[in-house]
Amino acid sequence: MRKLLIFSEDEKVNKLIRDYLKVEYTFDSDIFTDLEAAKENISAECYDLIISFERITDAEGRSIEAAKALLNTVIDNDLETNFVVLGDLDVVFGNLHKIAPGFKLDFLAREVINILGVTREEIAYIKKPDYISVPIENFYQLNEPCCDIFIRISKKSGDQFVKRINQGDDIDKESIKKYQSMNLEEFFIPKDSYDELMAQILTQSVKKLVDAHKKGESIMEVSSDTFEISQNVLDEIGISAQTVMVAKMSIKSMMKTISSSTTMSSLLKDIIQNETSYSFKRSYLVSLFFYQVLPNLGWGRGDQLQQNLEKVTFISFFHDAFLRDEKLLKIMTKKQMDESDLTDEEIVLINEHANKASTVVQGVPQCPAGIDVIIRQHHGSTNGMGLPNNYTTSISPMAIAFIVLEDFVTRILEKLENREKLNLKEILKGMEEDYRLPSYIKIIEHLRNVSMS
Repeated sequence: MRKLLIFSEDEKVNKLIRDYLKVEYTFDSDIFTDLEAAKENISAECYDLIISFERITDAEGRSIEAAKALLNTVIDNDLETNFVVLGDLDVVFGNLHKIAPGFKLDFLAREVINILGVTREEIAYIKKPDYISVPIENFYQLNEPCCDIFIRISKKSGDQFVKRINQGDDIDKESIKKYQSMNLEEFFIPKDSYDELMAQILTQSVKKLVDAHKKGESIMEVSSDTFEISQNVLDEIGISAQTVMVAKMSIKSMMKTISSSTTMSSLLKDIIQNETSYSFKRSYLVSLFFYQVLPNLGWGRGDQLQQNLEKVTFISFFHDAFLRDEKLLKIMTKKQMDESDLTDEEIVLINEHANKASTVVQGVPQCPAGIDVIIRQHHGSTNGMGLPNNYTTSISPMAIAFIVLEDFVTRILEKLENREKLNLKEILKGMEEDYRLPSYIKIIEHLRNVSMS
């Protein structure tokens, strides 16, 4: 923790500077209005930075060069302390910095962090609240947490954070879902423990997914939980070695389940009946139907076909990673967006999510080549911005197939959600009215030929 000394003859000014630097950057500061006391402290204490007004007026009305006196103390004690004079001081000293009178506090603060070499990462950490919210779903696969877990209670006097789960408690998905049944959507973690807990969540998620595969258990629920956790964490902390590892494990699990199943109907039944999120259901089903039509699209055989199947699963996983709200996931066209009651922030998120996801996957090591292009185009826009009014052929053939397949799956899920009779032929017939271009109709025709047995 960096420590500062602030000197001026006005205690109110001293407190104003001290409090601003404390609130904005958590700097601790000693403040002085007595010059001799300040000099004694400089000799006795170790300060990272001294801030002093150039001059003060003593009790007899004389002008005293306060900054020069304090700087001489620094030099006499062979200290390397940084020094900021608020005014002008005609002295040459390596660590001396000058700020003209009439400065604003935010300008002074920026100069201080530059002088002290405070990094962007440090500032980001400082700016974090004392307790950081984490979606409750992230705790589904966690056991014996490495830190205490809190809930937030809002009161007129301010937010209060109450411990609900102790470090090392034996918890499981069922215990977490009890909190969800009380309409709790998030837990709160002390910011000093946040990184360690996120690492623990990711590590345990991977282990449970691997264990489920090894034991030959039904892994749909575990796979869905891992999918949601990895996407939440990807949205919260971005690309890291651990988030990439969990994402790839989730993708690998999807591929293994889809490719090893003997019948289409059993997979459909499994995904529909299991308690999984809308996001997972749609991504999984898009991959499932893609696996059925891809061999008929003439995009290669053998290893090349397998590479395209892997590419499809990666795209399904990442394409909507930044749309965490189910309401936003269901918006597929500009017309739907215009007719929805959305905030300005939600509209921006929908319009930019494809481009944002495309940019993120470029930072994922060993991703299949070209998936960033498909993700950018997965709503029909070549630049990944917005939802176009009309579909075009000026995008990748795989992006065209993805658009049709995701629409098909979205309509299936809508029927199931509304408890309507599921008739795939009727869904495909309705889609023909929306897609007029031959390259899109071609995918619909291939879907008609998919065996559901």
